[in-house]
Order: sequence, then C-alpha cells, then structure tokens
Amino acid sequence: MTKYEFLKELRETLEGQVAESEIEDSVSYYRDYFSRQEAAGRTEREILEELGSPRLIAKSIIETKGGEQIYYEDTYEEPAGEEQSSSKVFVFDSFLSKIGCLAALIIVVVLVGSVFAVALRFIGPLILILLLIYLIKNVFGKR
Repeated sequence: MTKYEFLKELRETLEGQVAESEIEDSVSYYRDYFSRQEAAGRTEREILEELGSPRLIAKSIIETKGGEQIYYEDTYEEPAGEEQSSSKVFVFDSFLSKIGCLAALIIVVVLVGSVFAVALRFIGPLILILLLIYLIKNVFGKR
C-alpha cells in the first residue's frame, strides 16, 4: 500500500459516516503526518506500518465524530438581494432507517399475501375443475 492508497481508503471509509469537513480534516492531518515523518527521514513503508489499517483509523474517527449517522451536506445561495449562503446538514438516524425498512418489508409481504389469498379464493375452484377435467380425460380417454 502507498500513502496515496492509504489516504484514498481513509476517505472512502469515512464518506457518508461523518461530515465532509471532518473527512477533509482527517485526510489533511494524515497527509501532513506523512510529510512530516518523511522529512524526518522515515520511509513511507515505516510510516504505513506504524499507522496500520486506514479502515481502523476511520472506524475510530467515526465512533468519536459521527457514530452511525449518515451526513449529507448541501450548500445553496439565497435569492438575489440577500448575500448570505447557508449550509444544511441532513442527518438520518440509521436505527430509524432500519425500522422504516422493516415496516415497509412487512407491508409488502402482507399486501402480496393478501393478493394471492384473494386470487386463490377465486381461481382455486377453477384450477380444481380444470384438474378434474384433465384427469377424467386421461383416465377415460385411453380406453
């Protein structure tokens, strides 16, 4: 692994887990760390061995800065005449997302089950009649 691969993996692991500003701060910190250590005479391999896995580092950052929340940052400009820009951060709690997905799955299963139950109630007798006709035809038609 190179330092560029390290920084890329760190960034990718952090994306969607912490605010974009936190990602930039973390990547910038480790990029500067590499520069300082290389300037002190250490090799890239030594630095990478010391730091370890970028995924573990990202996990530590997520646990302290983001938890299981997904961040989306969206900036926009105010209409003409107002010169302020605003930044909004939308936070979706993953627990609520999981509950919502589970509820949607239950609703789909109930609806599909209901459709099949109604269909079988009306189509079932028709299938039974067709099956009887087929059996009678095969049993008595071969004599």
